[in-house]
Amino acid sequence: IGKTTAIKLVLNELNINFDNDLLQLIKDKEKLQSIIETTTNTNSIFETKRLAIIINDIKTITSKEEKKILASLCKYNKTHKIITIIFIIDTQHNKYINELKKFATEYKLKNPTHEEMKIIADKIISNEKMKFESQAVKNTIIKYAQEDIARLINILYELYIIKGNNTITADDYHVFVSQTTKKTIDPSLFDAAKTLFNNYRSIDHCLDLYANDK
Repeated sequence: IGKTTAIKLVLNELNINFDNDLLQLIKDKEKLQSIIETTTNTNSIFETKRLAIIINDIKTITSKEEKKILASLCKYNKTHKIITIIFIIDTQHNKYINELKKFATEYKLKNPTHEEMKIIADKIISNEKMKFESQAVKNTIIKYAQEDIARLINILYELYIIKGNNTITADDYHVFVSQTTKKTIDPSLFDAAKTLFNNYRSIDHCLDLYANDK
């Protein structure tokens, strides 16, 4: 979907600085305290740039101490609203994430539609003067991107490196697909259970479905 990019654009529009290095921030208690004091002592939110912390991989927070500090910060922040804390997560069931949700407002970003993906693809294709054998080839490439804008951009970039301004044919697409792999999508707890009951393949497939903590 391009969640991180979308969020950064919104923060820039709102004149809010963002910090991605959460783990370093949690370990550096002096820096964290400084941020809290700077924010709470500001007379007006418009006098200085506010700060947002973006956490786009909750799985990197593993130690009990880090989890405890983050949970405490979120709990304190719910009342005092000193920092904008943004968690970018998937649909996975996770006890720790559910605990953090108690102190947060949840927003769901929908996957882009085929038409929205087509608009983005057409803009790139036009700007780079790329050529395709037919609209069907373009549609197939958009579908192969699996509703992922970043993946779509990377696919078009790779095709451009390979073909340049020469026409991209269906054969070119098939050769490209044979040399790449589909995006691995980690199923949610409920999707994994549904697959387990309705589409059982093997014990190895079951272990793959539950490879991550759900």
